[in-house]
Amino acid sequence: MKLNKKVILIVGIVLAGVAIVIAAFIFSYFSNINSAIGYDQTKKIVDIEEGSSISEIAEKLNDLGYLESTWGFILYARLNDKILLAGPHLLSEDMSVVEIIDKIAVEETLMKKVTTLEGWRLEQIAKYLENEGFADYETFVNLGEPHRGKLFPDTFFITKENTGQELIEMMLKDFSERTEGLTVTDADLSLAAIVEREAITDKERPEIAGVFKNRLEIGMMLEADPTVLYVNDTKNIKSMSQNEILEYKFWQPVEFSRYDDLVSPYNSYTSTGLPPTPICNPGLKSIEAAIKPDNHDYLYFFHSQSQEIYFSKTLEEHNQNKALYIGS
Repeated sequence: MKLNKKVILIVGIVLAGVAIVIAAFIFSYFSNINSAIGYDQTKKIVDIEEGSSISEIAEKLNDLGYLESTWGFILYARLNDKILLAGPHLLSEDMSVVEIIDKIAVEETLMKKVTTLEGWRLEQIAKYLENEGFADYETFVNLGEPHRGKLFPDTFFITKENTGQELIEMMLKDFSERTEGLTVTDADLSLAAIVEREAITDKERPEIAGVFKNRLEIGMMLEADPTVLYVNDTKNIKSMSQNEILEYKFWQPVEFSRYDDLVSPYNSYTSTGLPPTPICNPGLKSIEAAIKPDNHDYLYFFHSQSQEIYFSKTLEEHNQNKALYIGS
């Protein structure tokens, strides 16, 4: 009888010890997966390589400083049958293990690379983003309307969770950072947009900007072809459905005989001065060229079929060069 009591006591102590260990493990587990390693809210891109196992992902995140240890991450992912997606993800130190895993396991939070190009107008960016599944065309155009010319062309990493407003804010922030130290006026931006659409090489940009500055100073019409194309595209898309716009090719050539028919403040063949707003979103080189154009006496230029550029001081010289280099 005494032996049985001893056995019962020992078993009880062992079971109590096991219970304490299990309780400690459970407490440690939930504490591990629900707490963050730090307080820094700065989000950084972490790229998960294709074919990485849960353990390999945990090790990578631990090495990068997003996990205090790997075991909680591995256990939570396996117990919950989480499928972790390869690709870039936006993570921060203030995220818990659960939040990190949930981010990596959901398609909508997977970072995608989008690239907008120099010389794209607002509607082109909206078309591109909708076709890529990231923003509604009409919503983006309405939100971006006050910011024409400042939606800086660049590569961005975004998710399908990002709203159109957030995308615009990213582009505006990029514009501010890239032009830091520069004083960019509205006129500079309107000129830069024309230079962006006219130039082929970076070397040409200050030279072309100088031509248009010279014309502005003497009250001469700019007669910049891209402004006519802009007006034509604007006219075309006004009569289209959204689905038609998503298939539309912007900056289509316009016959010279139609130039004067496209009357608009943006048409620099029918209106003097700069367009009311930028006709596209220029890159940094064009912005710098507009701010600091070359100082010369040229009033004309054109590109030959081989894309060589020729500048002239007079219309007579301009026409002679065109006859010589492009046969007209």
